[in-house]
Amino acid sequence: MKILTTHSIWRIVLLLAVGAAVGLWLIGQSARRLPPRVPDATQQKGIERLNDILARIAATPFGRSARGQELRTELETLIASGQLLFVTNLGAEGKYMEVPFGTDVLCIDVFRFGRDDATECVLPNDDQIARAAFHEAVHSLRTDGHCIDEECDGMVAAFQADAALTGKTLPTPVLADDQPIAQYVTEHYTDLERDAGYRPVGLSREEFDRLAGF
Repeated sequence: MKILTTHSIWRIVLLLAVGAAVGLWLIGQSARRLPPRVPDATQQKGIERLNDILARIAATPFGRSARGQELRTELETLIASGQLLFVTNLGAEGKYMEVPFGTDVLCIDVFRFGRDDATECVLPNDDQIARAAFHEAVHSLRTDGHCIDEECDGMVAAFQADAALTGKTLPTPVLADDQPIAQYVTEHYTDLERDAGYRPVGLSREEFDRLAGF
C-alpha cells in the first residue's frame, strides 16, 4: 500500500482548490449571461399570475389533453425548481436558456420603465405570459437540437395556450401573420433545418403536421 507524503497531500489539496475555483468561475460566467432579473416582488407576482393562468387553462379541452397536461406539468416543475424567471431586456416574449455549467432556465420578458431607483417592472398581459410559457416549455422538453419542427411545435403550443385562455377558435393549420406556422418558421428561421425524426410534444406526427401546415 502506497503511503502519501505530505508533499503529495498538499499537491492534491491544491489541485482540488484550483478545480473548485475554476468551477465557481464558470458558474459565475454563466450567470452573467442571463438577462437582468426583476425584483423579488415582481418575480413572486409573475409566478402567481402564471399559476392562475395554468389553472384556468387546465379547465379547458386543451388543458385536459395529453399535450396540454404535459406542457403544464413541465411548467409546474420549472416553477417548483426555481427555473422559471421573469427578466428584463430579453428581446423576446420568452426564451429557454441552456446555461453551460449552470441550471437551465425558462425566461419570460417583463416591461421595464425608467432606470436606477426609479425603475418600474410591469408584467405583460396574461395571454402574452401564456404564449411565452407554453412555447418555451416545448423547448424545455425537447433540448436535443433546435430544428424547424421544434420551433413550429413551440409556436403552435403558444397559439393553443392563447386560444384556450381567451376562448378564441384556432384555424387549421394555425396561422402566424396570415401564414401557416410551417411556412412562417421556414421563411423566418433560415438557419434551421427539418428533422423527420422530431417528436412533437403530446401529439402524433400526423396531427402536428396538420396543425403546423406541413
